[in-house]
Amino acid sequence: MKIPEFKKDIVYRTLRGEIIQGKYPFNFKFPKELDLAAKLGVAKVTLRSALVKLESEGLIARLPARGTYVTYKAGNDNGRILVLPTHMDKFESPSIYILPGVLARAVEAGRETITCEVDFLNGFSRNNQREFALKNNISGSVVLASGFNGNEPLIDMLRQMNIPVVLPHGGIHDRVKTGFAVVRNDYKASWRMAVTHLVSNGHKNIGSILLNAKDIRTYDQEEYLGLLHRCGARNHKSMIAYASYSEKDVENAVHELLAKAEFPPTAILCFSDFIAIYVYEALKKINVKIPHDIAVMGYCGYPGSGLLSPPLSTIDLQYFKAGATAVDVLLRSSEWFGPGARAAAPEVIMPHILKDRESTNIKRMEEILMITEAV
Repeated sequence: MKIPEFKKDIVYRTLRGEIIQGKYPFNFKFPKELDLAAKLGVAKVTLRSALVKLESEGLIARLPARGTYVTYKAGNDNGRILVLPTHMDKFESPSIYILPGVLARAVEAGRETITCEVDFLNGFSRNNQREFALKNNISGSVVLASGFNGNEPLIDMLRQMNIPVVLPHGGIHDRVKTGFAVVRNDYKASWRMAVTHLVSNGHKNIGSILLNAKDIRTYDQEEYLGLLHRCGARNHKSMIAYASYSEKDVENAVHELLAKAEFPPTAILCFSDFIAIYVYEALKKINVKIPHDIAVMGYCGYPGSGLLSPPLSTIDLQYFKAGATAVDVLLRSSEWFGPGARAAAPEVIMPHILKDRESTNIKRMEEILMITEAV
């Protein structure tokens, strides 16, 4: 027996099909509800039920006092990319180094970008956020932020815009917390590469200058001590110091390692290249030579790290390429975003590269000499 179909479902199915097929293109404004209902031959309440369902699927936006607009974009859409960087006033911010890759790849793809700080959009109401996206023909966003807990207003704001979003410097939990596409590094593996590089050069006494004990490139302090042990380095807590991105803080951390470490460090592994820059200055003040007295290892791939004296060894997270990759993911959003999506929002793991430079290029012989003497 054929099950009868409600009028609201027929209207919903008809409008949905016509939107996806392109009869009503992106940013198309429907007639007033009363006029559209008359055109379709249904009651206004029936039409409204269908529109509520279409809006819940992100196909339309119903803006009070403004009207109902189509928000669905077909795969060949040419809309603008909204780029939202954060912390652009801090030289250690990844945003500064990822943004050029985003903009360059957008130009190559023939896509116009709108770049503004997140705070600019925070002042909009929910309806105004959707209207902003429609009015400016925004078809997707690249957001240079990470470490989400899932409750940030920014997440809700972007969802209200009903556009695909890519995070080019995502954390390990960001895809699950936000539902957005993510480009990120394998932070555990890349940090382990930094440790093994130093150990392979004969360093058993590796001092570390980090930001905090709970997030050592996704390790906590105990996990990191375990990593040092597994890699063949000494794992005493006195070999770890903490500092902020402050020249004075890092200088104090260097003095702490040299004065209080259980074993005098022959190398210092820095949380980032920006910490390493301050380590260079601190060691210079006390006439400690790099790498002859102490090797210095960075992490992140700051573009200027090879210009330091001596050039800094680092793990390059390829920030520029991450930005370009985020745009590539966005250009294929029709595959993972919207009612026609055939896949989940992707999580792309970027390769990391060891840049072996002069700051670590002298091998330590202590362990070899001790073994020889014992024999």
